Amino acid sequence: MGMGALLGLALSCGWRPGSAVLTATAITGALIGTNGPMTVLRVTDPRTWSRSDWVADIVPHVAYALVTVAVVKGLEPGPADRTGGIRAGVRQCGAALRHTLCS
Repeated sequence: MGMGALLGLALSCGWRPGSAVLTATAITGALIGTNGPMTVLRVTDPRTWSRSDWVADIVPHVAYALVTVAVVKGLEPGPADRTGGIRAGVRQCGAALRHTLCS
């Protein structure tokens, strides 16, 4: 959730990368955000992982990143955005947060 929140905040503050960069950022952030603390705390050591260990780690992070990017992009206002409800509430909350953090 933290990665999605950070991506949403960055986008709401004006960062406008292409989909490939946004997805790569989400994948990298998810990998570093989860494996980084575990490595620092010596819970795991990625240098000792086998190929299958890496695949088992990367596949869910990629899936997470794809879903996160789809959600973040889906919350962007479109020209015919009349869905209201949750989407409008999320946008209002984001606008307030953006005003607080980006001003």
